[in-house]
Order: sequence, then structure tokens, then C-alpha cells
Amino acid sequence: MSAGPSSLPVSTVQPTFLNVVKDVSDGVVPWEDIWVSCYPSHSPSNSQRDGGGAHGKLRVVLDEVDRNLVMFQNCGDGDAKLERVDLNKIRYTISSPGLNIPSTKIFAPAREYTDSYYSNPESPHRITAFDVAPDGQQFAMGFLDGGVALCPTGLRSAMVNGSSTNGSAHNTQATSSTVKSRPHKSTLTSLKFFPSSRVLLSSSADFSVSILSASEVESDGVPLTSARTFMGHTRSVTSTAIVGVGKTVISSGADGTVRVWDVPGAKQVSIEWLDSAVNALALADESTLYTATSGGVHRFDLRTPQQGQEGIAQERVIQGGGSKLGYHSEGASLAIGDSRGLVRVFDVRSLERPVAQWKRGAGGSVSATEDLTWIDKNRLAVCTSDGLPYVASLGEDGNVKVDGEIVGPDCYATRRVCTHDGGAQMWTAADDGLLGDMRFGKGEEDSFNGTHIVSQSM
Repeated sequence: MSAGPSSLPVSTVQPTFLNVVKDVSDGVVPWEDIWVSCYPSHSPSNSQRDGGGAHGKLRVVLDEVDRNLVMFQNCGDGDAKLERVDLNKIRYTISSPGLNIPSTKIFAPAREYTDSYYSNPESPHRITAFDVAPDGQQFAMGFLDGGVALCPTGLRSAMVNGSSTNGSAHNTQATSSTVKSRPHKSTLTSLKFFPSSRVLLSSSADFSVSILSASEVESDGVPLTSARTFMGHTRSVTSTAIVGVGKTVISSGADGTVRVWDVPGAKQVSIEWLDSAVNALALADESTLYTATSGGVHRFDLRTPQQGQEGIAQERVIQGGGSKLGYHSEGASLAIGDSRGLVRVFDVRSLERPVAQWKRGAGGSVSATEDLTWIDKNRLAVCTSDGLPYVASLGEDGNVKVDGEIVGPDCYATRRVCTHDGGAQMWTAADDGLLGDMRFGKGEEDSFNGTHIVSQSM
């Protein structure tokens, strides 16, 4: 069991480093410098001030003898290192021996997507809601203005600069939206596909919950069709959940309520009041729901109330609030993230104390947890407001380490993360309007045409 929160180190690399490697490999430029930085259990700002970080400038250059060999040459005194660890796959690690930061994986996007309209700086382009269809054929993005873009994930998307999708360096695609519309009047707060992959559940700061058609047969420019709109919340809707195949959906709100909706009957069937705004929902199974408020975590029994009972049985099971929740059924693990940067993990079969808890950063500067999701029963992806998302790995003894640094958003807050294909694919959405599509676990084939990359000091 965890006695107190541990503090995790931060490692970061220039987000465009894969593009630089490819340019040097293709002979576009003879060499180019990139930066890497490591911080030992402190926030980057504090470490830089205190001199506690390790910073390096690496020169990406071709070997003088083997012109298919790309090398990272250390140009300064820092010992932060970037290394290629698999010559057959695009896999890198970052480390700092002097700070006792071991080799840490780098998860970089195989592809990036951006909507051609919302990427315009003059238009709202922060992605506030996101989900990938269970069949993997399409994804949906929600935005500040209440807009939703429904896009295919495959090669039907229009490419920028003729880039391919074979996994080399940040391939950015301008998405060709199948459907684009504004079903809500204000910020999208949640998007979730139904199990059929053809229906979307959306919620908004305009107090409403909607069920939208997300059929691939929709033609370009056809507005998203709202099959149902549920009204009842008196403040922003904060989170949603789909029970089973979708005959029942659940929403939570800043008004302190959890509401259960009958989809076929188009009506609210239950409302439960909590002590403060409900920030997040996590559905463990069809009968168990967890909710997070600033005061704690509550567990709801969603089974039909017995005769003589009113409403849904609920109990506060964890003291101390949270802003985000993530549940993994195999490990019976509930992850709780909050605005102070603290992440706690509980075994729901024994909720007396967390099995693990940690922060990234120390000494008064921490980054809020914007989203979190389980990759598998031991790995948790965490999005943060500082634009330095990461994957944490939990050991059986409660020890936590950084399994990997997620590269992509260049100093932009990362707001959403989700996984697909059994954890072999991970998606992130950030304030720069970009979606990152990362492949790991199953790996991506080497796309540098046989180029080998090693690390070397000058």
C-alpha cells in the first residue's frame, strides 16, 4: 500500500525530432540540432530555476562512413540522452544518468490529424471532447463553439504535403470531415460512441445531453442529426456514461446532480443530488457507477430500486475529491486525478487507502490532471495542463515509475486521451487543435527505409 504520494521525474524532447531525423536521413539538410531535457522529480520551472535539470543539445547528423546511419551527437555539457533502442521499429528512449533517470520510452504520434476549419487560429480550435468509435473506423471531435466534427481514421483523409501514413515522423492529416455541425450552443464537454459505432452521446456547457447520428453513410456537409435531446441540468454537463448497449445513459453536472436517462422513452428516470459539482463519472459495470466531486468519490448502485425505496443507492467510498476518473475492470482499479496534479489509484475491493499515488512536480508548481485512461491493468495514460502527458506504470508493490513520455503537443495543454485496439493504439487531443495517433505494444514498422540511428558523443 502507498504511504504517501511519490514524485515522478519529467523528461521531454523537441516535439518535431522525428521530422528532423527524417530530413537528415533523406538528405534535405546535412545536420540539425534538437533539444532534450530531464527534470528529477521537480516541475520544469522549479528545476530550471534551481539548476536541477539536465539539458542537452543533440546534433542529428549522418555518419561519415555509413551514410545510412543517423547519429545523435551531444553538443554540450548536459547528460540528457536520446537513443534508438530498436533498429527494426521506431522506438526511442530518453534518459539522464547524472539525475538517476533511467531510459524512458518516448511515445510519438505515428499520425496527426487536424480539422481544416478549426485549425484556423481565428476560429476556436481547442479540442474539448474526443472519442474513437469502437470499430476504429471514425472519430469525433468537439470544440469550444459547440461544434462536432466526425472524421474517418483511414486513408480517406486528405493528406498535407503528400505525407504517408506509414508511421514516419509526424504525418499530419487535414481531416476530411464526413459530418460537421453545431448540435450544441456552447462548449462540448463529452463525446462518447455507442457500442454500435454509429451513434454519439454528446454533452455541453449549454446544460444539454444529445444523442447524435454518426453513420458513415452521411454525405459531406450533412448536419449531425439529433435523435434525442435531454434537458434537466441547470449548470454545465460535466461527464456522461453509456450503460450496456445504450438503452440507458447517465450524465453528471456542475449543478451537483447525477441523472439517469431512458433513451427509448426519451425521459429522465432518476436524479441524485451530491454535496457539490460532479466532475466525473466512471462506469465499472452495468450496475456500479463511481462519481467524483471536490469532496470525495461516491459509488452508486444502478440496479432497479426495491419496492419501497426511492432513487439509487449511493455511498461516499473515498475521501478527498477529484476532477477525473478512470476504471479498469481486470485490475478492479479506480484512478482519480485532481487539479493539484495528484493521481491516486484504488483497488475497489478494498478502498481504505490507495495502492499507489503520485505527482509530477514538487515545490508548489504542479499541473492539473486533464484526463486519464488505462492502457492495460498496469499502465495509466495521464494528460496534463502543462503539455507534458505521460504513461505511468504501476508495480505490484505500489511503486510507480514513468513508463513513457508522450511527445506531440508543443507546450499546449493536452485535454483528452483514449485507447483503442486493446491498448495498442492511443490518441491524444490538445489545445493546438491536433490529434495524435500513437501505436505501441504491437509496434510500427520502421519507415526510414533501412536507416539505422544510434547515439554518440562528440
